[in-house]
Amino acid sequence: MIKRIPELIILISICIIVYLITYNTNSRQVVLSAHLIYQSIIVALLFLESRYQSKAFVPFLLLPPTIYSLFILLKIGLGGLLTFFEIGNWQYYQFNPETFTTSGFISVLSVIFIFIGYNAFSFRLIKTKARTVKLPSKRRAYILSVVPILSVIYGLSTGSYGFLGDASSEGSFIQIIKTGSELGSFIIIYLVYYFYDRPIEKKIVYIFLAFFFILGLAYGHKSTAVIVVFNFLIVLYFKERKVDKYVSLILIGAIFLAYVIIQPLRIYAESSATLKGTSLSISDLYNVFNEAINTNSSYSTDESSFIFTSFMVRNNYMEPLCMAIENKESSFTETHVKGGWGHIALSPIYAVVPRFIWKNKPMADIGRNFSYEIYGSSFLNSIGFTPQGYFYLLNGFFGVVFGFLLIGSFMRVITWFLVERLREPIIYLYLLVEFSNPSDLIWSYFSGIMQSIIFLLVVMFFMYKRGGRLLKQK
Repeated sequence: MIKRIPELIILISICIIVYLITYNTNSRQVVLSAHLIYQSIIVALLFLESRYQSKAFVPFLLLPPTIYSLFILLKIGLGGLLTFFEIGNWQYYQFNPETFTTSGFISVLSVIFIFIGYNAFSFRLIKTKARTVKLPSKRRAYILSVVPILSVIYGLSTGSYGFLGDASSEGSFIQIIKTGSELGSFIIIYLVYYFYDRPIEKKIVYIFLAFFFILGLAYGHKSTAVIVVFNFLIVLYFKERKVDKYVSLILIGAIFLAYVIIQPLRIYAESSATLKGTSLSISDLYNVFNEAINTNSSYSTDESSFIFTSFMVRNNYMEPLCMAIENKESSFTETHVKGGWGHIALSPIYAVVPRFIWKNKPMADIGRNFSYEIYGSSFLNSIGFTPQGYFYLLNGFFGVVFGFLLIGSFMRVITWFLVERLREPIIYLYLLVEFSNPSDLIWSYFSGIMQSIIFLLVVMFFMYKRGGRLLKQK
């Protein structure tokens, strides 16, 4: 960390100087130049950090701050260019140089200080001796795989699974369905990590992968389709430090395909209330998708434009971030954001105390309120405005700096706990995408990660044969 200090001071100074120069400008050219400089600073920081982390046990590309930085380059960097050039249907945000520049500034600050927080706890790299966990059981993995399969089948049969499903139809059981489907992704990681080098298990992994991906496509559930592919790529790269280029192209194409197929289905379903909670066959869903494509002329007239915009519209967070900054003094901030530090302090308690005991435990519905109060959209819709937006509404620039020091430190502690202390990277790999992409409601992010770790520790205890062990005491 000490060796990085001069470089970090230079990068932070450049950010501040660029922001002070461009803050009051009305020149679009100057604003665009500032935006490109901010993204270049993120790339430079990633290059500098990769040198220090090159010999770490966890590959640099699989460190949480690294993945967060890549998300920022996509959601704010590329998303900002789309917003700036008005590519896509940006019907709510009217370009404002002040909020646009501020959004880019706090985003690059978030990247710098998340790395500072991550590296603050230790001056050494994450190193651990190679160790084989005793007696992993593929039989128990197969037994446990019955849970996600049955939960998804039940959810489909009752019309409560996926985007077209109606969660209210099953009440609290919807959480069991959701947990069951997520467990399928965890089992894929477990099988790939321990048994992927065996031909039979490799085929079983491919079957699981195809099963959950197709279900996600068919029922408009993008996270189900995409996360299993992401996790598969992550665990392969973690084990071998590389992924076959043909496998990579196929899987990345599958992720892109998921966005292309699901996006028009979601839009069409939003305007067709009769579809909600309807139990549809695969052939019915195929007909619905065709009707969705034909109904929206913007999809049928220019296929190449649709493929690009349908992917980016779900990943552009520059617009909601700018709108959050514009509404810093609004009633939304007073009602739903102020007091956030107290909720963050209580997040460990939120993680372990269930709602049926704590009746007044706060709801994680800030995205719905943001959609309804700021966008004027439906309360049923949820729009994220990024963690840097949340911290900025809390305490301005100080909130962003302190908040991302906190998130970076949290990432470091959890990485140490799972990888160095428990010597169990499977849980780390499963949580990595969610772990590296904090939601705007920070206390929910903290408590959600803690809940997942507790649940997965229980699952991993089941996955070992008698005589195996999860912990290795020093």
